[in-house]
Amino acid sequence: MNPPDPLASPTTPSEAPGSVDRTASGAALRALLSRDQPRGPTPWVTATDGELLAQFIQRQDEAAFSRLVERHAQMVWRVTTQVLRNPHDAEDAFQATFLLLARKASAIRASDSAAGWLYRVAHRTALAARRRTQSRREQPLESEPTTEPEREFPDLLSRRALTVLMQELAVLPTKYQTPLVMRYLQGRSRRAIAEATDTTVASVQGRLARGKKLLRSRLVRRGLSLSAAMAALGIGASSAHALPARLTEQTTTHATA
Repeated sequence: MNPPDPLASPTTPSEAPGSVDRTASGAALRALLSRDQPRGPTPWVTATDGELLAQFIQRQDEAAFSRLVERHAQMVWRVTTQVLRNPHDAEDAFQATFLLLARKASAIRASDSAAGWLYRVAHRTALAARRRTQSRREQPLESEPTTEPEREFPDLLSRRALTVLMQELAVLPTKYQTPLVMRYLQGRSRRAIAEATDTTVASVQGRLARGKKLLRSRLVRRGLSLSAAMAALGIGASSAHALPARLTEQTTTHATA
C-alpha cells in the first residue's frame, strides 16, 4: 500500500467515493427553482374588445370601456373629421358613435374586434350629421366653419378619392372590412389583428388580400384605383385635426353614466 501523498489536498466527505455533494446539489436546485420563477411583473394578456365589453355589461366597469375608447379613438376621430369639416360636428359624431356602442355592447362577441363595427357606425353617424348641416338653409353664413376647405384638404381630387374609399369600405363584408380597417386606418400589425380577432396570422393575410381585391374591384367601377385611394388616405391622415385630449375622457364619462 502506497503511503499518502503529503502534498495532496485533504479529502472532504463529499469527495469520498459514493458520497453525494450536498452543496453542489443544493446550488443546482436553487438555480433550477430560480430559473422557473417569473422575472419581473407577470405580463397581462390583452383583452379583446368583446371581453372588455362583457366586463362593462356585467359589472359596469368604466375602466374596461375607457380602454376600449382609447383603443379605437384615433380611428373613429379620423373617420368623423374626414366626413365633417367642422370640428364641433366631428366631436358630436365621435361621442355619438361610442354612446351607441355602450347601448349595443352585447352585439359584439367576446372573440370579435369592434373596429369594423365602430367604423361603420362612425361613418353613418358622420354622414347623417353632414346631411343635417346641409339641410339647415336658414343657418347664417357667419356660423359656418371659418377654416378654408383648401387648407384642410388641399387636393380636391384626393378628397373625393377618400370619400369614395370610405363609402366602399363601409359596405364590404365584415370579415374583410375589420382587418382592412385595423391594418390601414389603425396601423396595426397582422399579428395584432390575429390576436384581436382570435384567428391566425395566415387567416389575417388571406382576408386582407381578399378584402383588397374586393375593394379594388368596387373602386374601379367608380373610376378610382386602389393606389390612388390609399394615397388619399395618407393625405387625409396628415391633414386631419388632432384628437382633443379631453374628448376620450368625456366620451367614457357620458357612455358609462
